Amino acid sequence: MKSIMRRRVLALVLALVMAVGLAVPGFAAEGDEVTVTILQTSDLHGMINPFDYAANKENATSMAHVATIVAQERAADPDLLLIDTGDSTQANYIQ
Repeated sequence: MKSIMRRRVLALVLALVMAVGLAVPGFAAEGDEVTVTILQTSDLHGMINPFDYAANKENATSMAHVATIVAQERAADPDLLLIDTGDSTQANYIQ
């Protein structure tokens, strides 16, 4: 019974924290704008070089290409957020 009550209290506290977070305005000074740049990568599959060893041909989907794009975007916005959403090493052809 205590476990159920704890879960309910935790759920209520979390809901209140989220509601207050949405209701409170940002702390930036009035008139200041903040731009958030988010880059997301997925399914890199360990492709370090721009070459698909399974197909024996060059490709345009490698970590080298990603690094170039990230460097260009970081030059424009040094505070950008880079997120990789998985499959970074699965099916790695370089072994």
